[in-house]
Amino acid sequence: MNKKTVPFIIAVPSLILLFVYRLLPAINTLILSMKEYKLTLGLFNSPSVGLKNYTDLFNSVNFARLFGNTFRMSFFAILFTCFFAALLILCISNMPNRILKTIAIVIISIPAFIPVASFVGIIMRALSVGGGVFNQILLSFGAEPQPFLADQEYFTLIFAFAEAIRNVYIPVIIGVLACEQKGANYDRIFTVILIYAFVRATMFLSPDLELLNMLSNPLIAGKADALDTYTYRTGLAQMSLSPSSAVWVVKTVVQLLVNIGLYFLLYFLLPELKGLVSTLTDKVNRKTSSIISIIGFFFVALGSIGIAAGVFFPSLLGEYTSSFEGIRVVFSNTVFVSAILNSLIYCLISCIIYGFLTITLAYPLTTKTKIYPLILLFVMTLTNNIVGEFVFFRNIGLFNNYFAVILQSSLSVIGAFGLHFSVSGKFENEVPTPSAYIKEALLPLITIVGLFFVSTWGGYMAQLIYINNPRFFGIGFIMRDLMVKAGDIQSQVAYDIETIRSAAILISSIIPASLGALLICLNRILPLSAFSSQVRKG
Repeated sequence: MNKKTVPFIIAVPSLILLFVYRLLPAINTLILSMKEYKLTLGLFNSPSVGLKNYTDLFNSVNFARLFGNTFRMSFFAILFTCFFAALLILCISNMPNRILKTIAIVIISIPAFIPVASFVGIIMRALSVGGGVFNQILLSFGAEPQPFLADQEYFTLIFAFAEAIRNVYIPVIIGVLACEQKGANYDRIFTVILIYAFVRATMFLSPDLELLNMLSNPLIAGKADALDTYTYRTGLAQMSLSPSSAVWVVKTVVQLLVNIGLYFLLYFLLPELKGLVSTLTDKVNRKTSSIISIIGFFFVALGSIGIAAGVFFPSLLGEYTSSFEGIRVVFSNTVFVSAILNSLIYCLISCIIYGFLTITLAYPLTTKTKIYPLILLFVMTLTNNIVGEFVFFRNIGLFNNYFAVILQSSLSVIGAFGLHFSVSGKFENEVPTPSAYIKEALLPLITIVGLFFVSTWGGYMAQLIYINNPRFFGIGFIMRDLMVKAGDIQSQVAYDIETIRSAAILISSIIPASLGALLICLNRILPLSAFSSQVRKG
């Protein structure tokens, strides 16, 4: 049998899973967009309206607003991330030794490791009118407090800054690894930043939906409403399935065309990172610049440091304090404890499926065929198909149980690209045997699956869409409920809600933050280059 055929045979089960649970819902969405969908008639029996939903969409002023909001949020998020990343790469690369570099990377990674609801909870506290640290600073200068989270003028910048803080560690890690070979080479740093910007642009029309959903509110809807939030709100909350499907189809077609162009640009750029080291070296930098770089790091990483401080020392960001009593109250609540156990179930089973998809889909990339990566890129573009996947999962009976959440979360191809990026230098001239590939891919795969556990732990959108039974809620959903309103925990006890929130943020963040930090600290064993699998976060 041809050596180039074996990897594709191994990938067949994963490709079938993607076809059934990603491509079929996308096809259904395309059909749905040309129907006047009626729940009682079903997809195929509902009357056809041709391109009416599309003409209504393009004639709508609302579509231009949604597209403009989405563009601005993603543009500024990428801009801020690249700017901070360039400065942090310079600072961390010039630090004296591997230990300090590791500590610095852990610090800037913490915001990405904690659940998104906890992250937003800290931002809300820092920006609150009643005692947030930013308004305290304004008051100290004699200025009036500002309603940051209720003013449309601030929203785009707040969202972009928040997404940048959560994502900046990815280009920083790749950039620092690139500089481990030749020092802080400016051309190499620019190449890393450019590659990150292009890869992040493959989801340009899909800004972080969970972060966006948490930060937005009716007062700022004019600026906070994006294509995906509109699809969710009109498609599911208002059950206007056909018009919202048309929005998703248009968004996906535009993004796919952009992604094809980006693929060929990346095809020429990625060889510039050829021979990238997998982990930090033990080089010692005794120059004066190493001390300056440490000082510079604390200024540039102030946002990440503030978020990390907000988890463990909440009183630093406002007037509220945490206490052991708050932790006792949270742990005594059966809903919260049950949510932690549910999240463990979701994450562990999802990790098994995701790990299987990652290694089997990455293996054919070693054949260096040009069509196969485009197929994976096409699947990767089918993100946030909220309406189509909801209808599909509901029709096949996967609703209001663990399976819908697990499948919706784990069926991703980005890990395959991350794994290939991490091991491609090992197999430049030939296609490896399955055993040889597994041997080289095992440690990067452990890192990628561990990172997937961390990113999945606090997710809540799949639960929001597919679950209406409280006993299936995970920690991300409970934290969202607790940050937005008092939630079940506060309703059962007469206790200060801010103290409870502080305790809940700490408890929900310990597991993912500890695991994420451990993956970075074990950089002698686990390759940091595998962190590229997180580059398409959101």
